[in-house]
Amino acid sequence: MEDIFRKWKERPKDQTSLIGSEYYKHSSVFIPFIELNSEWQILFQKRSMNVRQGGEICFPGGILDKALDRTFEETAVRETCEELGITPDKIEVRENIGILVAVMGLVVHVFAGKLNVHSLNELSTEKKEVEKVFTIPAPYFIRNRPEIFHVRVEAQPSFTDKDGSEVILLPSKDLGLPEYYHKPWGGFKSIIFVYRTEHGMIWGITAQIIHALLNPD
Repeated sequence: MEDIFRKWKERPKDQTSLIGSEYYKHSSVFIPFIELNSEWQILFQKRSMNVRQGGEICFPGGILDKALDRTFEETAVRETCEELGITPDKIEVRENIGILVAVMGLVVHVFAGKLNVHSLNELSTEKKEVEKVFTIPAPYFIRNRPEIFHVRVEAQPSFTDKDGSEVILLPSKDLGLPEYYHKPWGGFKSIIFVYRTEHGMIWGITAQIIHALLNPD
């Protein structure tokens, strides 16, 4: 784990701010490393079917709550404590890994560090949000590169709702924009990372974060 964090510290840091970030939804995640049986493992959780994106594998984390959090790191720690049923003293944040901007309008602030527990039995997970937790040895993601797929993303100035009515988001014709923008335009390929594991598919944002952390070069 120390080698991984040293590589990140040696990378140049971009100090510029993210323009337009106020229009995005901000969340934080914490990548928990646990030393079990003399080996560094990464803890994951499987979402309960009661929450959005139920059944998917992710890291602890959640949306920034301005009433509770002064920083994005505080969001990561608070959400990890709530979801894993631990106290803040069990969390040792070691590094601010960076920011991931997802195509669906989500900004994810990523932190990593150590979870100071000796066994998963010390956790008391929030069952309403977390179905189960498990660990995977960190070297697994170094030895096994992710599969790479793509989805097509395009801008749609309007769409048809469930009642069959057209909902206009951008009145391209009324604004006098070129005809190109009167219908869906663009259409670029957005990358999707996928890791196959014995616990299920780890994909999307979670897989992209793992790939960036453990394969930073």
